[in-house]
Amino acid sequence: MNNSTFDRGVILGLAGVVALLIINAGFSYRNVRQLNEDARWVAHTHEVMDTLEEILVHLREAEGVQRTYLITGDDAIQRAFTENIDAAKPKVGQVRVLTEDNTEQQARLPDIDKRIDELAAFWSRTMAVRKEQGFDAARQIVQKGESRKLMADLNGLVREMDDREKSLLRDRKAKTERAYSVAVVTGFIAAAMGLLAVGLFVWLLEWSIRTWQRSAALIHE
Repeated sequence: MNNSTFDRGVILGLAGVVALLIINAGFSYRNVRQLNEDARWVAHTHEVMDTLEEILVHLREAEGVQRTYLITGDDAIQRAFTENIDAAKPKVGQVRVLTEDNTEQQARLPDIDKRIDELAAFWSRTMAVRKEQGFDAARQIVQKGESRKLMADLNGLVREMDDREKSLLRDRKAKTERAYSVAVVTGFIAAAMGLLAVGLFVWLLEWSIRTWQRSAALIHE
């Protein structure tokens, strides 16, 4: 075995190890990227759900202020009512942006916008009646149940969107768990193959050195 054969074998072995390491790095990068993408979608779904809940929180606060005003007639609390209504509307816009890739969710948003406007108008009207005509006149309007029906409709629409997001969340969590399992398995396989490749390269190197030494000894003799 001459020096050129020895060098060629070592170079081929080294090239094989480098190629395997590059392939392993590519798989690792793909797995990490997939995990990050799946985690981003899980976080995105949580953000949509949290924003939907914030809409209801602001409207419940506004309703509570309206009821308090009907009882007390305290003009000082009207500001809190306006602030909560004004806070609820942008949240709908935020959900619209977050769900722009989901036509099913987008289709529910106009109805939610409409219910918020109707509730705000109804509550404002009862507060105006309370101020101008007194508690009994406002109570008669409330007793007709319009506010209760509008709020129930709105709750139903928001809950439909929330249920859909929960379904998406389950799917995305399952996908994330699968991606994690794949990453772990491929990581072990890649590590095993890397160690095997290094071991084979070391064996090839030692075998080549021994062969070269034997050849050199024969030439020397």
